[in-house]
Amino acid sequence: MVVDSKRGEKKRKKYYKELTAYILNDEYCVHIFLGDAEKAYKVLKKWYPDIGSFESFKSSRGYSFYKDGIAPSIWTGLEPDDPHFYATLSHEAVHVIDDTFNAIEEKNAPEIYAHSVAAVVAKVEQWVKKQTGKR
Repeated sequence: MVVDSKRGEKKRKKYYKELTAYILNDEYCVHIFLGDAEKAYKVLKKWYPDIGSFESFKSSRGYSFYKDGIAPSIWTGLEPDDPHFYATLSHEAVHVIDDTFNAIEEKNAPEIYAHSVAAVVAKVEQWVKKQTGKR
């Protein structure tokens, strides 16, 4: 927490992290953007020029992005201790895994699909635990 000296209010310092989770094998990955909406939007707008306005982006809990030729990406600006953080992360992970499986025309692999979503969530959970000192 950071204390605003003018008001004496506690507020959180913005955080930002980029992670990559590999699914299936090292050929397929998901780019994960956490935290600061402005920083994430700048990178994602370069990769996905038609993502819409920044206002719409930052007002959402999370987004998923897929485009042929680019590894899929997800973003959430929620704090890791927000009760919706992992739910949003999992929700967006399902979208990008679904897009990936459609692209490779994989239809009947629910166990591999589930492990792929878990790989995305586990990558973020490892980072969160490292930041908070939890094992």
